[in-house]
Amino acid sequence: MLKIPSLDQISAKLNKTVKRFPLPVLFAAITAGIGIMMIGDYKFLDEAWNWKLLMTSVLGTIFLTALTLAAEKTSNTQRSVIMCFGVACLGIYWWSLQTVSDPTQSMVFRFIFLSLASLIGLFWAPFWKQKIDNLKLWHWVYQVGVNFIVTIFFAVVLFAGTGLAVWAIGALFGVDIDERLYGYIWVLCAALFSPVFFLAQLDQDPEKIKTGKSVNKFMKVFTKYIMSPITLGYLLILYTYTLKVLFATEWPKGVLGWLVICFLGVSIFTYFLWTPLLKKTWEKYHRLFWLILLPQIVLLFMAISVRIQAYSWTENRYFVVVLGFWLLGTTLYFLLQKQARFKWVFLSLSVLIFFTQIGPLNGYSISKKAQTSRLMENLTALKVLENGQIVKLEARPNTEQEDEISSILEYLENRHGVDYLKNLFPSAAENFVKKDIYESPESQLMSLMGLKYRTEWERRSNVDTQDLDYSYSISYDAPRQISGYDWRLKPTYQKGGSSVAAGGIPIRYSVSVNQKEKQLTFYDRESVLGVVFVGPYLDQINTDLSRRVSGNVDPERMKFNYEDESLSVLVYVTHLRAQKNEIKHFESEVYLRVK
Repeated sequence: MLKIPSLDQISAKLNKTVKRFPLPVLFAAITAGIGIMMIGDYKFLDEAWNWKLLMTSVLGTIFLTALTLAAEKTSNTQRSVIMCFGVACLGIYWWSLQTVSDPTQSMVFRFIFLSLASLIGLFWAPFWKQKIDNLKLWHWVYQVGVNFIVTIFFAVVLFAGTGLAVWAIGALFGVDIDERLYGYIWVLCAALFSPVFFLAQLDQDPEKIKTGKSVNKFMKVFTKYIMSPITLGYLLILYTYTLKVLFATEWPKGVLGWLVICFLGVSIFTYFLWTPLLKKTWEKYHRLFWLILLPQIVLLFMAISVRIQAYSWTENRYFVVVLGFWLLGTTLYFLLQKQARFKWVFLSLSVLIFFTQIGPLNGYSISKKAQTSRLMENLTALKVLENGQIVKLEARPNTEQEDEISSILEYLENRHGVDYLKNLFPSAAENFVKKDIYESPESQLMSLMGLKYRTEWERRSNVDTQDLDYSYSISYDAPRQISGYDWRLKPTYQKGGSSVAAGGIPIRYSVSVNQKEKQLTFYDRESVLGVVFVGPYLDQINTDLSRRVSGNVDPERMKFNYEDESLSVLVYVTHLRAQKNEIKHFESEVYLRVK
């Protein structure tokens, strides 16, 4: 019979957990506080420091949990030193985030990888000073994994139940419920309840975890009939491709690198899952498993070397190479060491990830230097750069050169932010709009160079924007400067003036549009006030915006004025569609002043 704990027992368990994991619980509370603050006032969502502090607190919750487990079997002095070291590391991490004004992809990736390394640290941290066999480690990893899944389930159920109760109070008693309350509940469930509940379930003494229990049926089915067939399927696909490479005498494709990484990762994970199921009679086949992996590691290095030689280093290629060497070392370790321990596999992976993120040879610094050097070589070859200054080209180069420059600039802006491009090209920095939703920084920069920015889709499709059916639009919510005009008119396709608008409302002034002739005709009731031929204006707008394939544009770049002796007209082109520089269709807002 299930025994429901009393409030005293829950309180005692909570108190015990907080005493055992004081710093992880503190950082979880900080995470919850930041989340509540950001939901309570949406302006905080746009504040970069909030996101930086949030990333630090989330990472701190995981990282300090691993350190606490590692420090439990040490003296009080050693424990204090270890925890102070952890807090100091988080302080350095938070300080490093302040060097960039806005979050970048590199910042996000570094946070994800450091969190992953800390999670892996939970597997080996309690045993870093002790010898532990693979079976005991398997039971500990199993416990951590099950606790993690159960915690997620309980958090979702708690949120759903509490949220439904709040909704019921509002629906039944007519109480006006602030929608942000549901966000508060979710933050408390996800950021505070989940970590505390997870920590409370961890075994008090991982070294004494029981290993005599038989593996439950779910794990047997999962290992034998799900993970093992998946591993074999990967194996067949990759070895079939390996034969194709050998017989066709062609270099393997670049995408193969990550596919091999995934295959080897799944294979090693599946091998670890088999730990409590393996029989001693199967030991002679263990070496065969690791020997099968070696050719794929060779293929991995062949594939990634081709990409590096062609396009230099990026974070992806750097991590593929690093993980490739780690997989090679793991494979050789199990081949050469008869009593190989998975503890060293998890430990080495955590340490490796940490050093690739924060060490002097971290992937982001190496990739940034390599791609910057490649960019400068291309620009110097085109004579766009002279003594560090940008010189605008009179004629565009071939699309292959533009593609390469577009790709590098896009990479640098996405990974390291617009501030890095400003520092790289200080003479052009004043022309950058920091967060221009209408035109990307790389497009602005290439325009200053006399080059045409080509998006990833264009580069992959090998097309030129002049051959595309493309369009520009402006936001209807964006403000318009219309001072000096008396009437706002909606263009219609009706020929002749109209004195009655929709709904029978009498009107005096109207305008009709002729798409074929590209003209607007203004009427005072049925009499023609004037005709404006808008074709030249539309062509000029299209020329000015020809750096882009499509998208939203600043309204001020999509307007023109017309004036004669009888009327003054302001036109905002709300939508423009063209192909091969020929205007196909336009829509507009028209403002009129009659003299």
